Amino acid sequence: MTLFHKKTLRFKVSLSLAGMALAVMACPSISSAATLRANSSQSELTIIADPAGPFADGWNPFSLSNSAYVQGATGLVYEPLMQYNLLKTGQIYPWLATSWSWASGGTELVVHTRTGVKWSDGKPFSAADVAFTFNLMRKFPALDVNGVTFTSASAPSPTEAIIKFPHAAYTQLFDISQVLIVPQHIWASISNPVTYVDDNPVGSGPYTVSSFSAAEFTLVRNPHYWQPGLPKIDALHFLSYASNPSAGLAISTGTIDWNTVFMPNYKTGFVDKDSSKHFETVAPIGNFYMCPNLTQYPFSMTVVRKALGEMIDRNTITTEGEHGFFSPTYSPTGLTLPRWSTWLAPQYAGLTLKYDPSAAKAMLEKAGFKAGAGGMLDEPNGSPFTITILGPSPYTDWMTDAQLMASEMRQAGIATTVTGVSVSEWTNDYTVGNYQYTFCGQFTTNDPYSIYNYMLNSSLTAPVGKGAVGDVERFYSKQADAALTAASSTDNSAQLLKDYTALESIMVNQVPAIPLFDGGEWAGYTTVHAVGWPSASDPYEANAVFSPWDEVIVLRLRPA
Repeated sequence: MTLFHKKTLRFKVSLSLAGMALAVMACPSISSAATLRANSSQSELTIIADPAGPFADGWNPFSLSNSAYVQGATGLVYEPLMQYNLLKTGQIYPWLATSWSWASGGTELVVHTRTGVKWSDGKPFSAADVAFTFNLMRKFPALDVNGVTFTSASAPSPTEAIIKFPHAAYTQLFDISQVLIVPQHIWASISNPVTYVDDNPVGSGPYTVSSFSAAEFTLVRNPHYWQPGLPKIDALHFLSYASNPSAGLAISTGTIDWNTVFMPNYKTGFVDKDSSKHFETVAPIGNFYMCPNLTQYPFSMTVVRKALGEMIDRNTITTEGEHGFFSPTYSPTGLTLPRWSTWLAPQYAGLTLKYDPSAAKAMLEKAGFKAGAGGMLDEPNGSPFTITILGPSPYTDWMTDAQLMASEMRQAGIATTVTGVSVSEWTNDYTVGNYQYTFCGQFTTNDPYSIYNYMLNSSLTAPVGKGAVGDVERFYSKQADAALTAASSTDNSAQLLKDYTALESIMVNQVPAIPLFDGGEWAGYTTVHAVGWPSASDPYEANAVFSPWDEVIVLRLRPA
């Protein structure tokens, strides 16, 4: 699956979790990349980020569904103002911004931009590009895929941009850090940036696009890149695969330098092959849920959502479906524990989600659901109670999870089926609300704000049929919106705990989304062609191929 980088799920939603068995269909693009490297004196890497099928050209940095973004490549062409180390709380790398500070009680962010930066076409970058990018998002709200709530942006000088907010916005810095800056001299003439394909991107990043096909695309060094001597890796070849098993087969042959594809047998199928092959895992940096579509009956009933939470055997899901790579989330607050125990309200410290299909069925029967044909439940109106779990077919671990949950739900009296679609179709379906029950989630930082904001902020959602950048379950709560606004407006720990307690109460009592498991990160890589990878002794970034953070890794790599 892909960890939503609100992204692919925001999903901010995208890391590639993978399949259950190695199988067929190695893409012929491997041979072309390998041959190219064999005949070249350049340093080059082959990469599999996400086995989402054939690539479609397009580099619009405001799109979370194009192939470049799903493969983690957009952030190598376009860059953000700053980069977070997802592994180390408080470590932020200055990037296009050299420094930043809050003013006017947190309602203004003053950004000092880097000098000497050029776009890949040789034109100079300035603070005006930053102001333009944010104002473009203001003019076209669909571009605000990171859910930044702001009122305006300006550039009083070539090296200073000011972003203004309707209220203090301290906790929005992480979301701001994921906004990729675009050149005003290119994008100002684009009539509809929402649908703009951007197949000839001009960015400030370390790479430019050299070639693109459905099977493979290649990035090469940007000669105008602002960090002297970087990147040291001349070319990156991203390879297309239709499924996790076919990608896993390619990885097992040793021809792939870097991947974020999960294999149940990583040790025997990859690491044990020789000493150049490595596999890194890190602590949870994301949270995953099951999202019910709250616009559809009976998911609009709180009792149904509570019952669904007791129909999931999280231990089985994480051991059989995820092979132990993820840990069950047992707190109904959705908090990753003990990581966020500081923010856990005392009244919820002892609450745990249990697997009890009999109790779940009794809960539904008490609410008016009745046993019908074959012992399966009917809705209070007499209609059969049926649920379809939607998932992306290439993410075979998620599809296994879905089948396990469907079996558990049938034990509780719900006629449940599983439907698998392409990654692009699934991304579109959950974004526009064309589903009943599906997976959802988000990357997180050092506190729960980003995950709660993504899951519960009604300003990020949209009517069914239109794309939502957050709150894909379409939960509308004035109480949640007020708590999120209050949490984003303070850096006081006591006030934050109060605000998070209100959000935890909503999760426990209203269950807008159902906690599933905590998401760590991993990567398989080789040291045959490059060294300098993140490690336990040097955890400078989470080792995975997703934008924008993989840029930090690529720029640390050097030829072996």
